[in-house]
Amino acid sequence: MNSGAFLVIERLFLPDQQYVLLIMTMHENSNDRRKKTWLSVRGMMGMAMGVVYLVVALAVVYLEKTGQIHIGTVIAYIIASLMFLYGLFRIYRGYQQLKGKAFY
Repeated sequence: MNSGAFLVIERLFLPDQQYVLLIMTMHENSNDRRKKTWLSVRGMMGMAMGVVYLVVALAVVYLEKTGQIHIGTVIAYIIASLMFLYGLFRIYRGYQQLKGKAFY
């Protein structure tokens, strides 16, 4: 509510065109803040999911080695390799989003 009072006071002292420019600037700044917050949350979630993929990849290899699952050694290594690579990619992408160099 304070920002509304601030805008009304500024309108009394500035011409209408500058007032409109002031409102647009404040609106763009709040959108930038929201976007940065969303990208950082999304980056952290991406990194967390990347770690989950790495753990699952290691679990597939471990469970195949101990004989608790029977999907074949070659298939287990293929699945684990793909999950491991995708986990690394998710961690990298999440890190880039946290730094603000996001790609979608």
